[in-house]
Amino acid sequence: MALPETFTQFARTAAEQLRWKKAQPLVEDELLTHLCDQRDALMAGGMDETAAAAESLRLTGDPYEIGTALDRVHRPKTPKLLFALAALIALAGLAFTALVSFRDYELSYFAVHQSVALLLGTAALLAAYFLDFTLLGRFALPLALVFHAALVLLSLLPLGGFWLFRYTYVSTHILLRGLPPLLPLMFAVLLYALRGRRGWGVFAAFVCLAVQCMFCLRVPCLLDLGFLFLCDSALLIFCARNGWFGLGKKLETLLTTLPLAADIVWVLVLGANWFARQLAIVLDPLSYIDGHGYQTVVLRELLQNAKFIGPGGVGPYSAQHLARWEGFGMVDLQAHALTLLVHRCGWLALIALVTLLTALLVLAFRRCRRQKSMLARLVSYSVLLSFTTQAAAYLCCDLTLIPISGGVAFPFFTFGIKTILLNMLQLGFLLSTLRVGSVVRDKDVAAGPVRPKRRLRVSFSWESA
Repeated sequence: MALPETFTQFARTAAEQLRWKKAQPLVEDELLTHLCDQRDALMAGGMDETAAAAESLRLTGDPYEIGTALDRVHRPKTPKLLFALAALIALAGLAFTALVSFRDYELSYFAVHQSVALLLGTAALLAAYFLDFTLLGRFALPLALVFHAALVLLSLLPLGGFWLFRYTYVSTHILLRGLPPLLPLMFAVLLYALRGRRGWGVFAAFVCLAVQCMFCLRVPCLLDLGFLFLCDSALLIFCARNGWFGLGKKLETLLTTLPLAADIVWVLVLGANWFARQLAIVLDPLSYIDGHGYQTVVLRELLQNAKFIGPGGVGPYSAQHLARWEGFGMVDLQAHALTLLVHRCGWLALIALVTLLTALLVLAFRRCRRQKSMLARLVSYSVLLSFTTQAAAYLCCDLTLIPISGGVAFPFFTFGIKTILLNMLQLGFLLSTLRVGSVVRDKDVAAGPVRPKRRLRVSFSWESA
């Protein structure tokens, strides 16, 4: 049944009363649906179409009054509690960095460095928050292609470093380290661009996953590689279980889980000796005190001599380490900030910090589950996965459950400009999905054509005149 022009004009007039432009298409569709349902009900009672349409408009009311009432309801939802939790964690990191900086050094270099990082991170957070995450969907394919092409180019940089303009030496490891936490978000953007691409979409997703893994190996850092593989695999399986590529949920799940499982088995088989050695270091680090076990022994002594509240003591190896380096230096403040926090402030400080981050992640996840847009869910889930795996990996390293360390950081707390900046940027996109995600629909975001499941086949036959 054709849609009357009066219905369209009524819905458009009511929607124009909303000051929030993003909510106008959603309100217009809801009003049109309501008017059509009411008209159909009147026609079922014996009224003709013209009279039913006019009566439906009369019963609905004045479009200006309806639009004004809806304007009071449809407003951007600012996640104030999540802002507050993130600010508390960031300020705690700044306060702790200042404490270490002023106690161990004459100059407060670390505190100034962290303050600059937080200022830049706050600017990135606000930019991503107000810029609107739907821009990632509108330009999903070019963004993903350019980003992964840049990863390939960065992977071709010479080992060790290179000279820039013959006067500045750039370390490749320092340049690339810190970028892996951003990779899951860009992989989510790529997956959104591949909707309805069928088999080619699955193939392209695995190719880009391989590019990101090769980039992590180029850093190099095995912890970053494990973090990235876990996040990207979860996002890929999530899309497959929703039939995102247009092949059907069961087939897509099979095509994604089997290669991922084969990769995991292949890595475990080839690296069995390495994993066995790492397990031996965790169980008995003193046997490897002259090698990779030294770091584990020092950290474990600091944790064992820590108090519940207040500064703790040291052991023989940790005392030598502190005396040699005149306290914890920049490397330890970046790689083992939580161990230093427990040593200086007690276990209660670590418990409070983990509680704050857990509350932030749980509240954000509960709100993200209500999102109806696939773009909003992919962006929010990628950020939450990134934060969760970063925090878990960093916590396991500092608690000496994993004898290696990497470029991952404890979100918003760890010292460093790149880590703070990238995590704040991701948080901005996450909060943006919670701010406007309730009115965003995938059909309103131009992210490439959706291919039909079946192609139209046309055949011709010749007949003699």
